[in-house]
Amino acid sequence: MGLTVKTAPTVRSIDVDLVKSNKRILHDSEDGLIDFWIAAADEYVSSRANIALGHATYTWREEVINPCVALPRPPFKSVVQIRVTRDGEAEEILDLTDLVTYPHEMMRVVEIPGVTASEEGTIEVDFIAGEDDAAQMPQMARMATLLLASHWYTSREAAYMDKRLMDLEKKIPYGVDTMIQAIMVPNVTAIDFAS
Repeated sequence: MGLTVKTAPTVRSIDVDLVKSNKRILHDSEDGLIDFWIAAADEYVSSRANIALGHATYTWREEVINPCVALPRPPFKSVVQIRVTRDGEAEEILDLTDLVTYPHEMMRVVEIPGVTASEEGTIEVDFIAGEDDAAQMPQMARMATLLLASHWYTSREAAYMDKRLMDLEKKIPYGVDTMIQAIMVPNVTAIDFAS
């Protein structure tokens, strides 16, 4: 199993002006750096919470062809393409005309056309997830991104500089991990389709 980003998010959860307002920055000389920190913070929040923030295209790959596939990174928008490679056969692109999807435990499940039982091979599902508008993203995720990007503006190096503290677990500051816990979606591998 594996998830890869095919096309990066088209919108960020917050903008440079919000970080500048939060930090009371009056100049434009570091706007590029602040934007970089926002992108990194969005990526961190998205990865830790297992959600998609900005509209992006992903590929979900499984090493066994199952009749149903649970897609990570809600909010789900649409399936773009499904590719199946059965052992010893060429890759097949499936017809999505009668594709069925349904929600299950905060994920989107896709019924794979023409597959009735588990088969040897691989399956790849390209799908779109995330929001087109930052205002539609979870406010806790946006706040976590703001706090994290603002922290990186202030502390441009490791948060703990004292050598005596370097062996301690380093937590992302300002409650970011606590906010992420509040919006976290379970991992796909934890889903039981029997229930």
